[in-house]
Amino acid sequence: MEKINVRIDLRIDDKEEAAYVFKTLGLFIGIDFEIIKENGADIHISYGKNLSGRVINIPAMKLESSQLENPAVKWIEGIPVLFSDSKSMDKLYREDGENVCLDFDLISSSIYLLMRKEEAIDKRRDEWGCFSGKYTSLNKLGILEFPVINSYALLLKDLLKRTFPGKFTFKEPWPSGKAFSVALIHDVDRPFKGDIGSALSLIKLGRGLRQAVRLAANGVAQKVANLPDTYFNFDKFMDAEKKFGFRSAFNIAALEGSRNIKYDPLYSLASARIMDAIAAIKREGWEIGLHGSYESYCDKTMLIKEKISLENAVSGRIDGV
Repeated sequence: MEKINVRIDLRIDDKEEAAYVFKTLGLFIGIDFEIIKENGADIHISYGKNLSGRVINIPAMKLESSQLENPAVKWIEGIPVLFSDSKSMDKLYREDGENVCLDFDLISSSIYLLMRKEEAIDKRRDEWGCFSGKYTSLNKLGILEFPVINSYALLLKDLLKRTFPGKFTFKEPWPSGKAFSVALIHDVDRPFKGDIGSALSLIKLGRGLRQAVRLAANGVAQKVANLPDTYFNFDKFMDAEKKFGFRSAFNIAALEGSRNIKYDPLYSLASARIMDAIAAIKREGWEIGLHGSYESYCDKTMLIKEKISLENAVSGRIDGV
């Protein structure tokens, strides 16, 4: 597949972020963008500096803190243009022979969205410690449910086709021209209705004593009456998916019994039942991913430790989380 050469002006501060945006937009439209640093190569897109000839020029806009805190939006040709305070702007781009010039900084807007810059500015968090969709400027602007990045990617794809007809091949994102894809993922939170080991873990931690009693009671009842655990349904999930030709992913926690907070799963990789389930999942060709602990998203050391623990348990590499 031929790559699209992109030149990023050396005077731009966010060069790495801009390169990341081009890479991400390429994923949406099924083509690779190559960031060109040296002179001499054909340039198809120039960001930050207007070039003559057959090229798509994207202006670089230095965003002020006031704009980042209170972005504006202007709808032009069905696309929401962020940070546009120009009342006279009525087109997305201008054409001058072979040359195309966008009238807005598509890249800075994408950096703002993809890097979640407003979360660094706005310190509000909900009860889970998350930046709620209610807080985001996109909600205030009425575009929270609109696929802004997708619209920018498709605009760029259309401009590339118009400017360089027949030169590039864009790979369809899904096989056979399908419109969408679905990924089936099971987060394994509570695989046991009754489990004495999990109950003992709760008692040891001094938390959730009522839950510990229920787990222990159900575990004893299952053993005495030889009843199945109605929560332990890995085989049932896989059998149901087999009928439709699916292969899902089971994300399994690797806490080694050291539950950090009350939201973390109780089970441990020391459980023979969990290890039997892992063996069956691998044997049948389903994916095993990591169910990170509740606070691992902000603790790199913790996440790495859990990933290594699960990889040791499955004797293989873990890619999903």
